[in-house]
Amino acid sequence: MTSHLRLGLTAALILAGGVGALAAAAAPTATTAAVAIQRMIACHAKPEDHDRLACYDAVVADLIGGAQAEPGADKPALGSDVLVIDREQVRAARRQAFGFDLSALSVFDRGEKPETLDRVSTTVERAYQQGDGHWVLDMANGAEWVQTDEEKMWRNPAKGSKAEIRKAAIGSYFINIDGQRAIRARRVK
Repeated sequence: MTSHLRLGLTAALILAGGVGALAAAAAPTATTAAVAIQRMIACHAKPEDHDRLACYDAVVADLIGGAQAEPGADKPALGSDVLVIDREQVRAARRQAFGFDLSALSVFDRGEKPETLDRVSTTVERAYQQGDGHWVLDMANGAEWVQTDEEKMWRNPAKGSKAEIRKAAIGSYFINIDGQRAIRARRVK
């Protein structure tokens, strides 16, 4: 493997995972991901190919060792704070979290416009009414929604009912069950 290829692979690993780890760090002290990036930059500055490659190899070995480290180790390994995810995994997470505030996931956008998700189609797994008459809807995608308005449905939702969930105004959501008039709801799980 050429040193340029190793450099590219290593840089992709650090940048993809390190950015998220750095953004999530609340303490002002350096994280192990920040240390990995600093070491990578130091490697890049080495003028001799052999020294540069040896430096990159050492950083990658630490990252690999961190990924395979035992949980609860006394000293966190360099790679234990680095996570690599691809764009499709980010998209899937956004779809799964539809109905929750996703502003914390903006760290994964990295300069590109995030996919606009304003509606999701799923099916009802379980539906029941609370004592106040509001519906609780457990969906096939794992989400749980609770009705927030007083709208009545002419046909009760049941397992297998088709649900179309869409954004409404001011952070609220509408759910249409089997094509009926929409109810307002909020996601609770």
